[in-house]
Amino acid sequence: MTLTAKVLTVSDSVAGGTRSDRSGAALAARLTTLGFAVVETAVVPDGIAPVSERIRAMADGFDGLVVTTGGTGFGPRDLTPEASALVIERQAPGLAEAIRSAHPLGALSRGVAGVVGACLVVNLPGSPTAVEESIDVVAPLLPHILSLLAGESTEHPVADHHTTGRHVAPPHEPDARAHPAAEPDVPGQKRGGGLTHVDPRGHARMVDVSGKPATRRLARAACRVVLPAALQDCLPPETPESEVLGEARIAGIQGAKLTASLVPLCHPLALSAVVVDLTPFEESVLVSATAETVERTGVEMEALTACTLAALTVVGACRSSDPPPHIEDLTLWEKLGGRSGHWRRPGTSQT
Repeated sequence: MTLTAKVLTVSDSVAGGTRSDRSGAALAARLTTLGFAVVETAVVPDGIAPVSERIRAMADGFDGLVVTTGGTGFGPRDLTPEASALVIERQAPGLAEAIRSAHPLGALSRGVAGVVGACLVVNLPGSPTAVEESIDVVAPLLPHILSLLAGESTEHPVADHHTTGRHVAPPHEPDARAHPAAEPDVPGQKRGGGLTHVDPRGHARMVDVSGKPATRRLARAACRVVLPAALQDCLPPETPESEVLGEARIAGIQGAKLTASLVPLCHPLALSAVVVDLTPFEESVLVSATAETVERTGVEMEALTACTLAALTVVGACRSSDPPPHIEDLTLWEKLGGRSGHWRRPGTSQT
């Protein structure tokens, strides 16, 4: 079947023309990559009436996907879930919970999902990184759901027990785990243990990856900069918070691009995308980074380096605060591609 989607951005500032629609644009681009034809995009202000009316109009007679971005948090104007609930005929709580698991701040999203006729409505958060991560989590299930709603399929997809019952390869992309023998043994590289960057004589070496096929690789990492007060209060009076966050974002992206120069024995990679987000809280800044490539080796170090450089930029800007800031919880949360397929850090909270 043809996969079609509509994107609705919910934001007072975007609707009022004071901010550009980065989340809606990122979501539309991601859906296109996943094989959807995005047939409509729209922006409405926050509020139950404008959101519910636009969702109802988008879903009327539509046998595709309607995705909203924004208005799912705890602010007094974050009413997208309530507006969606007025339109949805059948709830799909499993999709909403899967989306909440996709991002370090997922627990802060109150988004819902459900069915209106033959249309699937899904709420996503309002940041560009969060919408991409969230749609990626449910993307493998969407063609099957829409096929069922259209009455074209009754078969359920085969679950992968390594990923808690979820498919992980997006539509139209090969699943790297489907043919594990596709990556032959690399001479001198050990499976199931051992130090891959040490040769039999105990000398450091760069791992030979020439025998591996190039596959899509993705890695997500996060860390936290702990401050003695709110970020703006830790900065010199003449330095705006937005300027520091912008510089840190650029530093993180540049750090990912220079990882092979900064970390010994890393392979230089042609990165296809790097996204760095910084979210200020009362006395901290959460830094998250996603790196992607199509290569013979993974981008875990690039994601971790992006987080580190972005966090260091915030620390440098706040170095005169008392006590000085510090970085903690630098962690790889997820990776995709290669022999190991899809891995997500188990048994821990990502908040």
